[in-house]
Amino acid sequence: MRKITSAFLIVVMLAAILAIPALAIENDNIFYQSTELTVYSDGNFELHDESGDNDVQTRRTMGYVHVPYPGVELALRTGPGTTYSIITRLSNGTVVQIYDTATDSSGRLWLLVRVTSTNQAGWVDSAYIV
Repeated sequence: MRKITSAFLIVVMLAAILAIPALAIENDNIFYQSTELTVYSDGNFELHDESGDNDVQTRRTMGYVHVPYPGVELALRTGPGTTYSIITRLSNGTVVQIYDTATDSSGRLWLLVRVTSTNQAGWVDSAYIV
């Protein structure tokens, strides 16, 4: 697997838009991994096709944070549920890329996202992403 530093994340983002194969990111601290996606704790990510090779043609969806309560920000968490630690808080209008979903024990839908402005990755309550 080829690797690059997080400084080339913009190239990966442009590659996703243009459907150009992505390069792998240099970091071995895995935050989340599935057959389609590896997200590292520093917010970098790799997309994989069915063969395990990097491929930006995997589904990707953009969203925006929208919390309808004045002064309240959305928690970006280490896992899909309120029992997981808060990484940071996201203000209204923050743009995120959505990579995966999970349902917690109460039936609430959570989204695995990457914040486009900071490259941080984590889980957010889907009710506040539009």
